[in-house]
Amino acid sequence: MRRPRVDWLTRADDAILEFRLNEGNRPLVATPSTVEANIDYRMITLIEAVTEFLAMEAIVRGLISVALALLLGFSVSFVVSPDPTGITPVIVGLVLTGVLIPAFYFGLRRTSSNQQLAS
Repeated sequence: MRRPRVDWLTRADDAILEFRLNEGNRPLVATPSTVEANIDYRMITLIEAVTEFLAMEAIVRGLISVALALLLGFSVSFVVSPDPTGITPVIVGLVLTGVLIPAFYFGLRRTSSNQQLAS
């Protein structure tokens, strides 16, 4: 069967038709309603998908930032002020952690966006 040639087909529509044509080798009539039934044009679906991805990415980036900041902040604080019984290393560690969390968070965002551009 020859593939239908219509000017309103996009690449996504074309891929769907190719899939449907090869499924059981049954003929498929390409009408706008057939294509619309196979593609979800609702903007809300797209917004939900993007929001879920961005929220998950932000949560993961936040957890990584907190873990790295705690590790580095308290490691440096006990090197700078090695008093194991005093409160100074704890205060220095908390301050360093508070400074490093946003630095790591935004640094990871920049690094991940550079990696996405490279791939």
